[in-house]
Amino acid sequence: MKIIMLHGKGNCGKTSTLNIVLNLLLQNGATAINSGITYYPNRKGIPGDSFDFKAFLKYKNKTVAIYSEGDRSRAIINHINQSASYDVLVCAANSSFSKPLSQLKPSDVLYPKTVATLKGEIWKYNFDDADKILQQI
Repeated sequence: MKIIMLHGKGNCGKTSTLNIVLNLLLQNGATAINSGITYYPNRKGIPGDSFDFKAFLKYKNKTVAIYSEGDRSRAIINHINQSASYDVLVCAANSSFSKPLSQLKPSDVLYPKTVATLKGEIWKYNFDDADKILQQI
């Protein structure tokens, strides 16, 4: 399994960026498999909103798992372990955690979240980061 980990400080746009990745995958022919797309309890939203979610997809003959929850170290490690049968795992990780980073292999991708300095740049950077992640899948 290849891991693509979006890495950054809390509230820097990791979840929003992974929602964009999910939207782009669906727009480019990905289909939900297994348990599909699930938003975490007490959250309602649509792709593109900044709600934590998990998604299991088929995309270009690859199985892809996405977990946006990146603010609990143990949960990230559990997601990595639970996704071992998938071709690709895309996940978020808060930069204050070291244990999730220890799960990465040299062939995995640690992608640093681009942080906007101006409020008007937030979505531009989120879309740019999402596009770069999509190219890695």
